[in-house]
Amino acid sequence: MEPENEVDESQAGPELPKLARKKPKGLLRQEKLKDLKNKKKIQKRDRKLRKASGDPKQVPRTIENTREPDSTVLHSDDEDYDQKAQDLAAEFEHDEFADYYSHLYKPKVLITYKAKPLRKVREFGKILTEIVPNSVRIFRRDASAKETIQAAINKGYTDLIIINEDRNEPNGLILVHLPDGPTAYFR
Repeated sequence: MEPENEVDESQAGPELPKLARKKPKGLLRQEKLKDLKNKKKIQKRDRKLRKASGDPKQVPRTIENTREPDSTVLHSDDEDYDQKAQDLAAEFEHDEFADYYSHLYKPKVLITYKAKPLRKVREFGKILTEIVPNSVRIFRRDASAKETIQAAINKGYTDLIIINEDRNEPNGLILVHLPDGPTAYFR
């Protein structure tokens, strides 16, 4: 009578791996040193073979030589360079900040906060007012951002900075160039 729990070797699954015996640390260190020496020998042999064959040196991969070409950069050896230069000049003429950079007006900046700013935020606004030339800070009370922007446009301000806060700390700035933008958000 054969027990039913026994399994033939032919029916058994793959053999379980035998547990490896721990090697002494000294032996492991010797093996690592031997592998390192062999690796250095192979590298030296490969260098000699490359030098003997006259192949050029391999160029290492760097950020500069792996960079993809930028289509926004204008080079004098490009095709239709003149057309691109004319387009660029037209863009500069219609730039939103062209008047500022040509000194046609002096910027006037309004700095504001949320409805009830806390002390750290008010202090940050005060420091920002001292840093930014020709700036004024006001509390906007219950006015929304849209209402504040309209009021700033009516008063002749060129830029608006809104200081955001989270957990009693200033955590972001919204910079709006008036009257038509652009708008930037800084964290």
